[in-house]
Amino acid sequence: IVHDDGQTIRLPLNVTVWDFELPSTASLATIYGSEPYWLLKGHYPTDYQSRQSEMLSLGLLYLDAGLMHRLTLSEFLFSDPRVAFNATVDWNWTTFDAQFADYIVAGRQLPFGLADARVTTMQLPAQWTGTCTAEAASYWKQWATHLHDNGAAWFDLVYDYTIDEPWTQQLWDEFFERAKCVRGVDPTLRILATTEADQAALHNATSMVDLWVPIINYVNDMVTPACNPEYAGNHRPDYDFVIQEGK
Repeated sequence: IVHDDGQTIRLPLNVTVWDFELPSTASLATIYGSEPYWLLKGHYPTDYQSRQSEMLSLGLLYLDAGLMHRLTLSEFLFSDPRVAFNATVDWNWTTFDAQFADYIVAGRQLPFGLADARVTTMQLPAQWTGTCTAEAASYWKQWATHLHDNGAAWFDLVYDYTIDEPWTQQLWDEFFERAKCVRGVDPTLRILATTEADQAALHNATSMVDLWVPIINYVNDMVTPACNPEYAGNHRPDYDFVIQEGK
């Protein structure tokens, strides 16, 4: 290091190089919450409604950015305005699949040497109003049938985001209603819930959850004890059963 006055200073520098490469696609499945509609609204706050045709290109741009960080954005299928705004499946599946095939099957060629980068999860679109209507079940059935037809590379990624932090009995009742509706359409569709293991057990919901998203503050001793004393301390072992079962 050369100082402004011309003085040279030598500092030791030790570098440890680990002999491994990070895979282009994460070995652990990831879900990072992202809604293309809100991305569009963020970019064009005053005229986003007239720019819905740009939502697909914008959503895929962010999806690429996520993959460059080895993260899968949750609602990437909603980048297609037909999915985001239509209550029925009224599109040609061949052209629809072509938009996402590189992300699911072939893999993306991305900067920083990422070759064949793929998504690791896929949130199932839904038309849900709180009850298991014939329309809701039919919508999911069409998706499940098509994803099965596309093969395991597509279907094995999919999950339904069934409930987000149910804190009242009414929300837990809706969880059961929706979970049963999804399972009635296809028993192999996975149920994701953002909740804690003790709350699910309290409401007899543990067996209904396939993918667990506990609130991190309630796991790693990051709560204010006066507000949530039951979650003080390390609660990571509470989820050993989840890890053992691959959930």
